[in-house]
Amino acid sequence: MLLMYSKLIYVENKSRGLSGAAWIGRGFFTRTRQTVYFNGKVFQRTKGYKYNHFDVETGDLYWISGVKKDGTDRLYNERVEIIMDENVVEEYLETTGLSALPKNKFVLEKLNNIPAKSVSEELFHAPAREDVSLLTDIPENELTDEQLSILADYYEEIRRETHKSYRQQYVQALKRLEKEQEKRLNNSKYEIN
Repeated sequence: MLLMYSKLIYVENKSRGLSGAAWIGRGFFTRTRQTVYFNGKVFQRTKGYKYNHFDVETGDLYWISGVKKDGTDRLYNERVEIIMDENVVEEYLETTGLSALPKNKFVLEKLNNIPAKSVSEELFHAPAREDVSLLTDIPENELTDEQLSILADYYEEIRRETHKSYRQQYVQALKRLEKEQEKRLNNSKYEIN
């Protein structure tokens, strides 16, 4: 069984500008911390101005972080209500040191704390995919031929599943792997048996 790291997080939609709908609840992270499961959605880590994740299904941009101990979770401290999972209120109060939730700051709802069934099946029945991600830290020229092939398949699968705005990094990684494979093939042609 693949274990996931879980913690209380703040999630804000940044797809329509610097301020958007926001939630506080329990997030589940893969071992590499590159993927976050929250409220039935799957987020992939990325880099950008005032956002650090995107929804893999829609491509919408999000800011995801831990909750702030001073209770000022919104980036610009706007007076817009935050949706909080009713199951994490006690943990939030304990984390922030507050005795009660401030009035007019939160709307309590029951959020989906369990990743979608298809996502869960992928997580628990395909741990090898998670292990493959470890190969991404090894330079291409140090991988075995088999590891090179496995990593190329992994990048191709990720590229297909990733929103088109973020595919370029995987396309570049695939090109590097193909170049290394071609180099090895050419070197093997000139080897004397």
